Amino acid sequence: MKLDLLSGVAAGLAAWVLFLPIGLKYPLLLILLGWSIWRLGATGLAQLLRQDRPLQAALLFWLGCLVSSAWSSAPQKQIVNQLGQYSLLLLAPVLAHGLPGPWARRLLAHLCAACALLGACVAWGAVFGMPGAGSGIWVTTFEADGNARILTSLLLAIGCALAIDQALCSSTPRTRWAWALAGLLALLGVVLQDRRSGMVVLPLLLGLLGWQRLPSLRLRLGFVAAFLAACTLAWQAAPGVRARFAEGLHELQHYQLDPTAPTSWGLRVLMIETSVAMIKEKPLLGHGLASWQGEWFQRVPHTHYLLIENSTPHNDYLLVLAQGGVFGLALLLGWWWVVLRQSWRAGPGSHAALLVWAAMAAAGLFNVILRDGRFAVPLLMLAALAWASRNAAQARPAA
Repeated sequence: MKLDLLSGVAAGLAAWVLFLPIGLKYPLLLILLGWSIWRLGATGLAQLLRQDRPLQAALLFWLGCLVSSAWSSAPQKQIVNQLGQYSLLLLAPVLAHGLPGPWARRLLAHLCAACALLGACVAWGAVFGMPGAGSGIWVTTFEADGNARILTSLLLAIGCALAIDQALCSSTPRTRWAWALAGLLALLGVVLQDRRSGMVVLPLLLGLLGWQRLPSLRLRLGFVAAFLAACTLAWQAAPGVRARFAEGLHELQHYQLDPTAPTSWGLRVLMIETSVAMIKEKPLLGHGLASWQGEWFQRVPHTHYLLIENSTPHNDYLLVLAQGGVFGLALLLGWWWVVLRQSWRAGPGSHAALLVWAAMAAAGLFNVILRDGRFAVPLLMLAALAWASRNAAQARPAA
């Protein structure tokens, strides 16, 4: 009983660490990694390397990055940093197979509860004002700048989808309604928080969850039609969502008038255009690992600090294509194909891995998820935990 209580407390603390500053997430990663290696042992690690397809695909991609550093003009420190960030892909399978499945499921449940609590706080603050604003976890989530706030938006979207998945799996009405309420509160957090990332990712996750659960093509097509109608109605009922995307369209119009304007969407268009120019110069093998920042600095006008201080194009696939060429992108897409394909085959009641990986793959279109530790560390840990939960769910029938 005491051990079970300690396990639950540890899972709850670990879930909240995902929302805290990056300096606290690395120690959690090291603790989980050490625990996984201890449970697997040398024999288990060797067997994992021989048999696990995602680990093998991640290793191929990492080796491709290592090879591309040979012709990179980037400083050695930046090359080592990027190799270190991409090495996190190798750790995810170790965590997934080394962590105990029941503990992983418990942590995912705590994450959903944390997302529900944060969503409730945002909804309360929108109506009555937030008395706790300006201190504690509020600063690290909703008042945080840049990528930290985007991460909160993505975590809320993932937590909402995971809670709805749990509601669909629940065997009793009480637990079903409890999970549904948690999903609804997390949904409020996504809608009321001022980042667009979760707003884009969440409909994809919900649509993917519904599509995978329905048994026939006719039901799936009907679900898609109903789901698109529901998204349209939700769009019309959420003025905050419309305002955020209207702001983005205004930024694009501003960019057409002044390409050096440091607006969010305008800057992304400039990054795409500049990255495409890099790719055209060296399409096959790219400019080398960690080279994007130096190439960007040489090509953009030095009119604003937001233009010259970017180190990535805010897109995982563009970054790899510019630095590693078609060869590097093929290795990355091969890794994505392996993990998504394996997650799609998850057993009944365990779609969490698919939802987390799909969220990361989609978010990589407008953020650099794998290259930035503020995204990669918490999201890859979460994906590994969902993966461990899936492994446990598959093992249960055989036991």
